[in-house]
Amino acid sequence: MGPAILRYTPVAALDFNAAGLLYFPTFSKIAEMACPRAAPLLRRQITCPGNLDPGEDILVEPLRDDETATWLRLWAKGRALAEISTQRCQGSGDPPTLKVTGGHSGASGSVGERNLSI
Repeated sequence: MGPAILRYTPVAALDFNAAGLLYFPTFSKIAEMACPRAAPLLRRQITCPGNLDPGEDILVEPLRDDETATWLRLWAKGRALAEISTQRCQGSGDPPTLKVTGGHSGASGSVGERNLSI
């Protein structure tokens, strides 16, 4: 493990669910705190092979950072918790647009087909 760029102590009342698992959005929050960027988020992939116990700290290790993405590994007491890959919009900084087509088809209550594209 390389040098940690962030140490985060989760808050039991905010970061854990009733089953004692770290809430999934907490991983994104930690990635943003470790590597904040102004460019809009394009995609984030999180792989979680483990969990931590309340009271344990999370250490964030940078794996790689290049023009296309940032890769981080999260650790607790020497065991891997997650690997996170974050891609940001390049160029003008404009976020991608989401176009939704289709919709309600009338009084019958059926919903038409939805097409999402970025």
